[in-house]
Amino acid sequence: MNAIRLVLIVLEVVVGLTAIGVGIALACGLEGQRFPVEWLSGAAFSGYLVPGHPAPSM
Repeated sequence: MNAIRLVLIVLEVVVGLTAIGVGIALACGLEGQRFPVEWLSGAAFSGYLVPGHPAPSM
């Protein structure tokens, strides 16, 4: 049981750190080549600052 718990904790930490990195990259515009702003046409956002902000806080 303890081994499963340790694996789940490590997995949660890895996913959390990845979410922080992705949120910062989106908010700073570092992913402009992979995620063009044109993809947000018709959405409520004009850039990735707002959609990228909640990712680290989840």
